[in-house]
Amino acid sequence: MFGTISTVFFIWWRFMQIVTLIPTLGMLAWFIHGYVTSQTLAPDFILVLFIGSVLGSVWAIYTLFAHSHTTHSSYFVAFIDLCFVGTFIASAWELREFSNADCSGPGTWYISLGVFGQDGVVAGNDVWALDFKKDCAMLKACFAFAIMNCFFWLFTAWFLLFMHKGKVEEVVVERRHRHGHGRHRSRSHRQPFV
Repeated sequence: MFGTISTVFFIWWRFMQIVTLIPTLGMLAWFIHGYVTSQTLAPDFILVLFIGSVLGSVWAIYTLFAHSHTTHSSYFVAFIDLCFVGTFIASAWELREFSNADCSGPGTWYISLGVFGQDGVVAGNDVWALDFKKDCAMLKACFAFAIMNCFFWLFTAWFLLFMHKGKVEEVVVERRHRHGHGRHRSRSHRQPFV
C-alpha cells in the first residue's frame, strides 16, 4: 500500500520539478546567451543553477518515463535526488544576493551582472544592459525556483525509499509462495519386475 501511495506522490513531485526547472532553464539560458555573445565568462551564481537545472530536468524526465527502472533501483535514484538537493542548495546560496534585492533601481547586485549590469552600460552594450528591472526579476524568480526545488527533490528522495520498501515486500511474498510449492512434489519409485 505504501508503495502505491509513494509512487503517486513521486510522480506528482517529479512533474512539479519539471514544471519549475524548465522556466529556470529558459531564463538562465537567456543570460548564458548574453555572456557567450559578448565573449565574457558567466558568473558562478548563474552557472551553478543553469548546470543544475539542465542535469536535473534531464534526470527528472528520464526517471519519470523509465518508472519501472526507477522502482527497481530506487536507492540509487534517491541518492542522485539527494545530490540534486545539494546542488540546488548551493545554487540558492550563490543567488542569495537576489533574495531581497530591490528591483526598482540598480543596487549592489547590478555590479555583479557584468554585461547585463554596470559593465554593459560602461561598454555601451545596449542589447544586454537594457532593462535591469527585468534582469533582477528573472534572477529573483530563479532564486525562488531553486529554493522550491530543494524541497521537491527531497520529497522525491523520501518517496523513493518507500517505493523500494514496497518492492522488497512483494519479492519476499513471492519467494515464500514458490518455496511452498516445492515441498509437495512426489517422487516416483521404480518397482522391480517379478
